[in-house]
Amino acid sequence: MISIGCFIIRHITGGLNETTNEIHGRCVNSEIQCAPKAIIDYSALYNVDPGLEFEKIQTVLQASGDVGLISAKARICALDAVWERTDLHSANRNKVGTINAPAYDFTSAQLTNMIQSTTVLKDKYATAPWDVDPVAMQLVVILNAYITSMTVDLHSALQIEIAS
Repeated sequence: MISIGCFIIRHITGGLNETTNEIHGRCVNSEIQCAPKAIIDYSALYNVDPGLEFEKIQTVLQASGDVGLISAKARICALDAVWERTDLHSANRNKVGTINAPAYDFTSAQLTNMIQSTTVLKDKYATAPWDVDPVAMQLVVILNAYITSMTVDLHSALQIEIAS
């Protein structure tokens, strides 16, 4: 969790490594902007209706002057075609859109650590100066959802551990 948190912090801050107070070399030596334009909830891409996340991607690409796009009318057809052809991506989804991943149960200690780490990250971007940044606000919403989900899992894990 700490590595993921550092990765998010570095990218939200435009490539700044908070430990060394230096901008990442890719941001300095290339012609790309290292600050994110949107935050995509990766897990939501595999919901039955992932439209909002794809809308975020489309909005960012439309605002980029140097990205060629197919016509707006054709985009939904292209998205549907890719969505239906799981051989075009590595999502390992079944026909309903859910992931066919093996089940893994975290311990209550692991979940507690994950909730604490995610809460620290969420709290950082829920306060000034980030509380007015639209991208940081998207991140806070997504992190809140993850915290809620992990809290439900924690309660289940505690019940299982108490019963054992």
